[in-house]
Amino acid sequence: MNALELANKAYESGCFASTDVEFVDDIQFASSPSYNDTNYSYQWNLTGEYGVNLESTHSITTGSEDITVAVIDNGFILDHPDMCIDAELSWDANSQTSPARQYYYNNNTVNNHGIGVAGVIGAVPNNDKGVVGIAPGVNLMAISVRIEMHDSTDLTALNALKEAIDYANDSNADVINNSWTTNIMHPSLDEAISNALNEGRDGKGCIVVFSSGNDNLNISKMPYRDNAGVICVGATIADGFRWLGSNYSEHLDIVAPGSYIPTLGETPEYRYPDGTSFAAPHVSAVAGLILSVNPALTRQQVSDIIEITARKLPDYTFSDTEGRTNGKWN
Repeated sequence: MNALELANKAYESGCFASTDVEFVDDIQFASSPSYNDTNYSYQWNLTGEYGVNLESTHSITTGSEDITVAVIDNGFILDHPDMCIDAELSWDANSQTSPARQYYYNNNTVNNHGIGVAGVIGAVPNNDKGVVGIAPGVNLMAISVRIEMHDSTDLTALNALKEAIDYANDSNADVINNSWTTNIMHPSLDEAISNALNEGRDGKGCIVVFSSGNDNLNISKMPYRDNAGVICVGATIADGFRWLGSNYSEHLDIVAPGSYIPTLGETPEYRYPDGTSFAAPHVSAVAGLILSVNPALTRQQVSDIIEITARKLPDYTFSDTEGRTNGKWN
C-alpha cells in the first residue's frame, strides 16, 4: 500500500487515536463543491447522514455525457427550467415516435411523476434555482409510456413497457430506471429485461433498476421478482429507517432515500414526494456515476460495488444470507 492507504487502514483499525502522513511531494485534493440552488439545503437525501454523500462524490465526477441513463415513466417536461433533457434522444413507447410525451390521467391537469424521478438524477446544479441532481453530467434518455405507473395490469401498457425496455437497450442505454411495478406476468416484458441485463452495453449488461412498490408489504412483484439481475430498491427516511410505505422482500437488494425528496415538479416547479419511485433513481444515478469513472465495468461489477459500499442502517439486524455474497443483509 501507499502511505495514505496505510494511514487510513491504521486509523480505521481502532488501535490509534490518530494517524498522520508526511508526503515527499505536495498532493492537492479537489475541494468539495458547494451549490447555490435554492432548495439544496433541504436535500437531506444528498447531504444528510443517510444520504448519498453527494459533495465528496461530485469532487470526483458529476457524470459523463458518454454514459446514458434511461428513465421509463409516464411523461416528462422536456423544457423544464431546472432540467436538461435532449428531446431528440427522448421517445414515446406508445406511438413509437420521438419526442417523449406528457400523459395525464383521470382528468388530471398535472403529472409530476416522470419529471420528479428524472430530477433526482439530472436536475441542473449551481444555477441559482431548485435542486441538485445526483448525476447531472450523464446523458439522460426520457422514454414516456401511457400507463398508470403503479401496479399496471393492462396488457397494452405492459406491451408498451416492453417496447420501452427494448428501445433503451437498442439505443445503448447504460442504466435503465423503472419506477413502476406490476402484479401480472408478462413473458415478453421479462424477455426484454433479460436481454438488457445480459446483452446490453455490448455484452457487459445494462444496469436495470426497479422500485419495490409502495404497499408496505413483504411482497415481491413483477417484473423484478422474475429477473435476478435487476437491482430492486426500497425507500428510507432521513433518520435511516424504512419508509413505512416501502415494500420489502427477499428480492430487495438495497434501500435509498425515498421520503420527502426535494425534486422537480410541474405546477409548482418543485415538490417533496414520498415513495420507492424516488428511491430507485438515487441508485440509477449512482450507477451512472460509477460507470462515468469506469465504463468498462460489467453489470455485475456495478451491482457489487453498490452493495459492498452501502452503509448499514441503524437498529436493524443484518446477517449472512444464502445468495447474498456482498456482505450481511436484512
